[in-house]
Amino acid sequence: MPFAPLPTGLFFIYTIRMNTPEQTKDMMDNYLKQLEQAVDTSVKVGLPSDKVGQQVYGGGATIMQIGAQHEYGTEKMTSRSFLRMPFDLKRDDINRYIGQQFKAVLEGKRSAEDAMELVGIMATNISKEAFRTNGYGQWAELSPITKAIKAEAGKTTPLVWSGILRNAITWSIE
Repeated sequence: MPFAPLPTGLFFIYTIRMNTPEQTKDMMDNYLKQLEQAVDTSVKVGLPSDKVGQQVYGGGATIMQIGAQHEYGTEKMTSRSFLRMPFDLKRDDINRYIGQQFKAVLEGKRSAEDAMELVGIMATNISKEAFRTNGYGQWAELSPITKAIKAEAGKTTPLVWSGILRNAITWSIE
């Protein structure tokens, strides 16, 4: 708080903490540097090839292939978006969080890189939460055949059999 009232009887004395012009310039130079760094980078969330790459399920399909099939659907399978839909649904929360992180950058409490890492973590958690909440209640019901197969194996949640796809979701900064 720049103004701190101090009670002294019937009067208040306000103390003002001010930076010198040099301190203010240094702070602004650092903030500008951080913003330039942020402008030149992006956070990618999902199944980044630099982290997931060619990791393969037991049947030979890559995690990226399985993820794309679920995200976009196939001729035989309904789309159950775990990236686009949750991010669209939670857009306001994400934007608010980005604002909070860059406010902390402006205040010198964290670097732009750290702010972007935190945004990556938050967005990853939003995506993973879709698996637990049936796509935030948006995913289609499982087909009767799929329900029967899952029930036989003691599973009920769409998109979760082994947890490999969900656990592969991460972020990368480029």
